[in-house]
Amino acid sequence: MPKLLLRLLILTLPFWVMACSVPGVVMGTVSTAGLAALSAQGVAKSIDDAEIMLSINHKLLQYKEGAYLTISANSLAGRVMLTGTVPNAEIAQHIENIARAHPDVRNVYNYLYIGEARSKRQILRDTLIASRLKTLMLFDGEISAVNFNISIHRGVVYIQGVAAHIEQAERVVNHARNIKSVQNVQLLFETIAEMQLAFDAERELEKKEAD
Repeated sequence: MPKLLLRLLILTLPFWVMACSVPGVVMGTVSTAGLAALSAQGVAKSIDDAEIMLSINHKLLQYKEGAYLTISANSLAGRVMLTGTVPNAEIAQHIENIARAHPDVRNVYNYLYIGEARSKRQILRDTLIASRLKTLMLFDGEISAVNFNISIHRGVVYIQGVAAHIEQAERVVNHARNIKSVQNVQLLFETIAEMQLAFDAERELEKKEAD
């Protein structure tokens, strides 16, 4: 199978298995979002979020015969957000370690829920929340949806973003909070300026280690 086709299949997996026991409903296009954010003026480092997701999903497929392939691992500018349900803390840590092992991953935010799988009612509720939030973002002219990845799991909206100004993230958060059945909103956001500072600091550290 061609590499590009394989990548597209993996990236779209959460949408196709939405009705099954998936960890959450995922919104956004990871490869486009990450590369769009990093193409901003002054940001020299390039991170391929699509490749990061491809690598993590491939390892999850191998782990325990793919038992945890339904975990959502979203990458945006090298920051990985994990959502879904696992039976115990040991497995949650192992999945986090898989994500951290990728050389281009800057940080991992482990939001994995430890417990029993979601009920069909919870899955339906999460799907409806995702649909409503997607519509609100689509018709909000102040939000660039390409700058955000969003996952909904057990009524909690996980928002991962990167953009020039935090006001965009605040608008997404407000939309989410006004949706019926939303239990909580978690925001992971970074401005382009903050991201550039992090990359500069990393570059300086690499220079010192090389000397």
